[in-house]
Amino acid sequence: RRHVMPIVTPVNPMMNTTHNVSLSTYRVIMGELVRGYSCILSLCAGGIENNENCQNLWSPLFERTEFFSWYPTYLKIDVSSDNSVTQTRWKGLVESRLRHLLQRLQNFQFICVHLCADENNATTGNHHSFYFGIDARNWKGSLENVRKLVMSSVSQWVSEELEWLRDDATMKILYSMLRGEVAHSTNTGKRVKRKQRKAQRHHQAREGDTLNITSVTT
Repeated sequence: RRHVMPIVTPVNPMMNTTHNVSLSTYRVIMGELVRGYSCILSLCAGGIENNENCQNLWSPLFERTEFFSWYPTYLKIDVSSDNSVTQTRWKGLVESRLRHLLQRLQNFQFICVHLCADENNATTGNHHSFYFGIDARNWKGSLENVRKLVMSSVSQWVSEELEWLRDDATMKILYSMLRGEVAHSTNTGKRVKRKQRKAQRHHQAREGDTLNITSVTT
């Protein structure tokens, strides 16, 4: 009864293959399905069967997601070490427990907490970054209170689920809260275009709220 998006296997024993889907991930999935459906409708309206330039009509359906322009705030988690072997193991350990962090953040009942797809995460040498998009426009307090809640939850997650697994002193983890524009420019090296900001303004925080960029290293 608690499952959000039940998809049951057709054989015994019957199991829900999407038991990990939460309200936040459900919104993301449904949003992409709606976007794909609207693209298909546009293709049909444009007469895809009779159009010689068919490839251009299909291109919007396969455009890369502009994840870093969707949300007003982002949680960035950086994991690093001093060599590739240790980094591969450390990155895998952290990645395997991101789902638990997602569940913690969803307990605050924000509008959406979206774990970024791996294609948008950044890897450089012995360093890897994970991102969460956070939409807390429904939160009655200021964004500073949101920051404190998120950072406290991440700190607790690190101490309970990662500290005892860290068997190498070079394994480091850094977490920080970023504004949407800062996260976009940090990850892509480009500033968010004015038109793009206008198109995504419904994701922006309320006027007058500010969010300090804060980071913690453990």
